[in-house]
Amino acid sequence: MFYRLSGIHHTSYVSDSRLYKIPADRNLALFFLALGLAAPFLVGSLYLNSYMLPWLVWTAAALGLNLVTGWAGQLHLGYAAVMAVGAYSAVHAARYGLPWEFALLIGGISASVIGSLFAFAALRVKGLYLALTTLAMQFVMDWVLTHSPAISGGSHASLQAPTFALLGQRITSDTGLYYVAFGWCLLVTIFMLNLRRTGLGRALVAVREKDYAAAILGVNSFYYKIVAFATSSFIGGVSGAILVATFFFWPRPNSSRSPCRSRFWLW
Repeated sequence: MFYRLSGIHHTSYVSDSRLYKIPADRNLALFFLALGLAAPFLVGSLYLNSYMLPWLVWTAAALGLNLVTGWAGQLHLGYAAVMAVGAYSAVHAARYGLPWEFALLIGGISASVIGSLFAFAALRVKGLYLALTTLAMQFVMDWVLTHSPAISGGSHASLQAPTFALLGQRITSDTGLYYVAFGWCLLVTIFMLNLRRTGLGRALVAVREKDYAAAILGVNSFYYKIVAFATSSFIGGVSGAILVATFFFWPRPNSSRSPCRSRFWLW
């Protein structure tokens, strides 16, 4: 079996807590960073926005899901509902005239609140029952969105959304939208890489391995589970909002039709 860290023995906590324990990992990360930055100049517009852009957003969402499932060890089958809450909250905030920077934050906070409310009920059970409880969240949000025209636009779940803009500048080019998704994925990746070096990350791992043993060591397992659900939902909510703003819309902002407003179908 090939193991990259074979033969590397750390003699201090500083060396063990390094972000990249071997130079090869750092060089590989720099290579992929350079590849992501150069992607608009290496591939065509269709491939860039049909494959790479949604892949980056879904990668950020998967990292958020990994926070509650992989780090905290809690099953979550309603993550798409969390993304939908963030997407619709951000779009409605933008429709009321708020800048997209604040709209994305509102989408993440809304998803975090809804995810935490479901977590309070879900965390009283474990295993398969926890999975079923979070799956119920998916069906509840599905029903709410399809039966609330004020939220989703009716049974077709279509909604008019303003053109995406950051710092007062409309982003209408395929390259600009790609870099927005790339920047968000990069931020989430950096957060997840540094999480393992923090007290929060170690507490989540302790809860995942055995919550009763973690409680004996002074780790409040219920508190850290709520934090994991809230943080994961925030990442999912912002990811859903960015997915809508950069991918799920029609017409394309750089098309011959008017770029002032766009329509998306999420559900």
